[in-house]
Amino acid sequence: MQSTSQSGLTANIGRGILAGVAGTVVMTAFQKFIEMPITGRGDSYAPRTSPNASCPCPRRHRRAALS
Repeated sequence: MQSTSQSGLTANIGRGILAGVAGTVVMTAFQKFIEMPITGRGDSYAPRTSPNASCPCPRRHRRAALS
């Protein structure tokens, strides 16, 4: 009987992951193709720049690290 509840749990986790991915896709598409053209707002670089602003670590240049 435990395998039945385990498979139900796995199915629920899978549904939750799919719902999260679907919601992210819909919200991103709405923002990119509807909201941004209407408001004239450009792309946001906050996810890329926020860690640099909050971390006192020295910045490494990617090309220098690869050389």
